[in-house]
Amino acid sequence: MGALSYNHNICCALSAENKWGIVDIEGNTICNPIYDKLEEIDNGLIRAESKNTNLKDSSWKRVKYGLFDVATQVAIPAEYDEHPQKTDYFYLVCKNYKKYGAIDFKGNLIVKPEYSKIEWLDGYYQIFNEGRTGLVKSDGSI
Repeated sequence: MGALSYNHNICCALSAENKWGIVDIEGNTICNPIYDKLEEIDNGLIRAESKNTNLKDSSWKRVKYGLFDVATQVAIPAEYDEHPQKTDYFYLVCKNYKKYGAIDFKGNLIVKPEYSKIEWLDGYYQIFNEGRTGLVKSDGSI
């Protein structure tokens, strides 16, 4: 088993099956070793990548992305087409290479990835799609 040290008393550990997971400095598992790649991209944000080797099309379509936030302990599964982004109010996720959704800081999917753009507006998620705009409450209701 290999390990890469990161800040915040955590490290990424490589299993015998060449999959990466996250453990704390005492060896407690925070995230099981299920990822093909983990890397810290910002202070306490760890990018996760998984490859679907069953797909025969272009290699860029086979890679899915997730995120682990050490501060909030939120693990976003590696099932998105772009790297999830942490904003001041939510995590922005993308499916189908152009449809965006929102996950709150507790890890709940609030807005399904169905919109061309999402922004935060005075306590609401402002959604955009095909020239139309709407608002979603922080609990996910429209």
